Amino acid sequence: MKTLRRMHTLSTDHVYVEAISEYERWTPAGERAEIWRNLDLLVVQLDSLDITYNDLRNALCPRQDKREACLMFDSEALAKTYGDYAYGASNFIVPLLPTQLNTAIRHGDLISENRRGDVGYLASTYPHLRLDGVGATEQIYCVHLSNLSPGTRDAIELGLRGTPGFIGVVDTTLQSPIKNLISGTLSANLLKAGSTYISAHYDEIEPKEGVYEGNWDLGTARTVSVFEVLFGQYLVYKIQRSSDGALSRNEALILTSLDASYSRKTSSKIDVSITDSKFDYLTSAKGVNLENMGLGHLTSDQLCSLVLDKVRHHYLYGLRLLENGDLLCSTLIELERAGSSSYRAEVGLRLEPDDDTFHITTFY
Repeated sequence: MKTLRRMHTLSTDHVYVEAISEYERWTPAGERAEIWRNLDLLVVQLDSLDITYNDLRNALCPRQDKREACLMFDSEALAKTYGDYAYGASNFIVPLLPTQLNTAIRHGDLISENRRGDVGYLASTYPHLRLDGVGATEQIYCVHLSNLSPGTRDAIELGLRGTPGFIGVVDTTLQSPIKNLISGTLSANLLKAGSTYISAHYDEIEPKEGVYEGNWDLGTARTVSVFEVLFGQYLVYKIQRSSDGALSRNEALILTSLDASYSRKTSSKIDVSITDSKFDYLTSAKGVNLENMGLGHLTSDQLCSLVLDKVRHHYLYGLRLLENGDLLCSTLIELERAGSSSYRAEVGLRLEPDDDTFHITTFY
């Protein structure tokens, strides 16, 4: 079946979709049509800027072989020298990013309800962090980067050592309480497409070149911007959020890859299934993967349960719409293995029109 269109990340809970859908009295099909129309418009705009949307896949979707990292700074220490601590941090970060790196940048203050207690959690969990003088979480300015090789992540950390106000780097590739917290508090502001930085503007829909209204110092790098609605829906990296993390807050800010009609359904109406023949094939063809996952004796019900937990929390990526209306997408499941590092597996899913059940098609 021919794939018509593809998107890599989507927030259809975006206020634009909610507001316009209510005003226009769109059906779910009408909402989807507007979402795809906007995607087509964005692709055309990026093409006009010599940026290929498909090339941004790794920056927008979590990949099994790539790392995520949260760079932490003492905002008060940076503010003393630079006034604007975000501007100050960018002076050190931007030169360390490889020229051809595609990465999504989210940044902001580490705001939490348990302001002082969470600093204690960070100190005990990540003893390498330099937290002396940090009294509460909102004093910690965070920059989250996606799509890093282990070598790039280590080089950035090494390059930041000795930087004024630098607290340290936390690897956020795998699920953790700190990853839960930053998923709801950091804002998506920039996407680095090779040597070009993409941001958003608000006043008109046409793309702009040489415009960046943020508070980062991008030096002489080429900067472009697209309409905020388009940036917010399709150029935002979703920081994966654990379903039961100790620091979990503000679920309304979770990004979803489902159209609004699905995202508002109760979890009991969403299901995941796999046919016996498909399960037999996957357990045979992907037996090595299952052994690596520590799931050599996995049952079909257990596999569906693992995937359903992720689907219920809306972690879906790489959407593809087929001619017959079927929706293909992927989700990541993450498993802890005794005596070894956690294992991440990508599971392919298929959703048929007017169906509340995701059917497992493959995993790797």
